[in-house]
Amino acid sequence: MLKQLYLLVFLLSSQLIFAQRDYDLFWVQFDHKDNSPYSIFHPQEYLSSAAIERRQKMGIKIDSLDLPVDPSYLAQIKAQGFAIQYSSKWKNGAVIRGNGQKLQFVQELPFVQKIAAIGFSRKKNEGTNYIGRREYKTEYTQEDDFYGLSENQIHMLQADYLHQLGFAGQNMPLAVFDGGFSDLRETPAFDSLRQKGQILGSYDFVQLDTFVYEGSEHGRDVLSCMAANLPGQVMGSAPQANYFLCKTEDSNGEYRIEEYNWLAAAEFADSVGVYLINSSLGYADFDDDKMDYAYVDLDGNTTTITQAADLAASRGILVVTSAGNEGNDPWHHLSAPGDADSILTVGATDRDGFHAAFSSYGFDSSYLVKPNLSARGLFSIVAQVGRYRHNFNSGTSFSSPILAGAMACLWQALPEYSNLELIRLAESLGSQYKKPDTALGYGVPALFDAWKKARAGHYLEVQETEDLYYLPMAKAQEDFFIIWPEAIDKEVEVKLYGPIGQLVYAQKHSAVFGQRFLCKIPNWKTLPAGLYQLELKMGPAKKKALLAK
Repeated sequence: MLKQLYLLVFLLSSQLIFAQRDYDLFWVQFDHKDNSPYSIFHPQEYLSSAAIERRQKMGIKIDSLDLPVDPSYLAQIKAQGFAIQYSSKWKNGAVIRGNGQKLQFVQELPFVQKIAAIGFSRKKNEGTNYIGRREYKTEYTQEDDFYGLSENQIHMLQADYLHQLGFAGQNMPLAVFDGGFSDLRETPAFDSLRQKGQILGSYDFVQLDTFVYEGSEHGRDVLSCMAANLPGQVMGSAPQANYFLCKTEDSNGEYRIEEYNWLAAAEFADSVGVYLINSSLGYADFDDDKMDYAYVDLDGNTTTITQAADLAASRGILVVTSAGNEGNDPWHHLSAPGDADSILTVGATDRDGFHAAFSSYGFDSSYLVKPNLSARGLFSIVAQVGRYRHNFNSGTSFSSPILAGAMACLWQALPEYSNLELIRLAESLGSQYKKPDTALGYGVPALFDAWKKARAGHYLEVQETEDLYYLPMAKAQEDFFIIWPEAIDKEVEVKLYGPIGQLVYAQKHSAVFGQRFLCKIPNWKTLPAGLYQLELKMGPAKKKALLAK
């Protein structure tokens, strides 16, 4: 009786809704997974080996959320004349496509809990292999600094020091969610990314194909903040990382379907072993006013995309998202999923680290600081289409990927950390850690200092006033690092002698006068225990250290 009464109410309300908008995409919530043919003991059936390895590395168990939806449910929905857009194992449901007037047949299925209209389907565009015009490489001119004008936004986070240590994102699988990556192939700053095979995959969750070089240029600019590799002009914060490109934003309209696209993309990212997601997207105001969110909905638990972001974090993924650009607008505050408590929400600063007026504010809270951290978002340096040049763009859409790439490098350097531990570590080295606010959160993080904090005993930092050092417990995961805060010459000679006086390492390194010098003694972990003597020579300065291993 209750089922029939609910169905009657559903039919009456749906007729009113569809008289106004002919939606053809619907979220169908299932009630359980009790009859799933999948097992948590056989995750290889639905997770890649990389995803399983990431889980094991972080001590995250496979659970019922990881089980795909019951395929018999999908088959029964198809039998009612609806197509399956995609299903969600985390939320135990599916996005279906079809005539809204026939939904009563789906609602009558015994496993269906509820149905909601969420948006419109989009026709596929035919992808093309054609690559547009670009200028000749002879037009490529380089600034004196390796990072070009990107130097400020990279150095602000100390990401350049992580790069010098050898941590530029190598072998880190990252995902970028956006509204499209139009003109990426025409952008010279991405040539090495493509030639080296650093784009591991792509998927368009709007049009359901693998072609993402369409829609919006926004994703291309966002990606360039992380992956650009055009020395002397524009460099990303993780230029050596590997990337999955996911189109989740529908540039033709703003509806809740985009939250479910994001959810599907997050599940995809988890299944292929992604470690970090950057999402320069936010939702609160939709084209259908009935879908709009109010402040009360941004409580860290309510919106679909916020739930999805926290679920991704629970699987061990570091989710980084933009706070939003409503700082000067009546809304004023951040949007979803920036309210999620287990992710890193990023505000925007100018080149000097001051709050950019457009950057959205968090909500006053006694237990949760949002945004968490901030990076440069005012006149950020991005790659220019078709030219060996840089360009400028502003928004938290760019502060987010700049910090995301730098966090990936820090995680590469500290692989034993979990996603949440890494966020807490970065926050602890924020420029306003002792007095966070709703504008910048804990401020701009000093990520090299964060590495030093986590790696005490793994490096020697030379002081100008001291010539002899003793490290009684020199340790390292793999390599031992040497830090000279300010180079006084263009060359540094490094020698390491073993316990019986034998030379085990000798190398001359280039340095930049007046800048911090960083280098490493590789394979320190493999050397036998004993007392080692380290000799450093830079111009007239000579330093010695005894390292007890």
